[in-house]
Amino acid sequence: MPDLFTLMFLLFAAAALYVLLIAAPRVQRNWMALPSAEDYAAHHPDAVGHGMPHCCRCGSDSLISEGLQGPSDFRRRMRCANCQTLLYRNEN
Repeated sequence: MPDLFTLMFLLFAAAALYVLLIAAPRVQRNWMALPSAEDYAAHHPDAVGHGMPHCCRCGSDSLISEGLQGPSDFRRRMRCANCQTLLYRNEN
């Protein structure tokens, strides 16, 4: 019968494999599915007024810049602060 240490090690290994093989690539694919800032501006010219983009759904100019996997991640996604719609991705 396996001891507690072996079971904990197997559980940790399974969680690590899940993150590396399933969760992380899915997050990257979802981010890449968002339009770039340039594509957003090209597809929604009315949503870019005076050089400042705003939400194409509700018109709010209050946007939230979210790091993809944390606050310091350079991969950003822009979300409307009013209606919570994901608008575009940015690499800054």
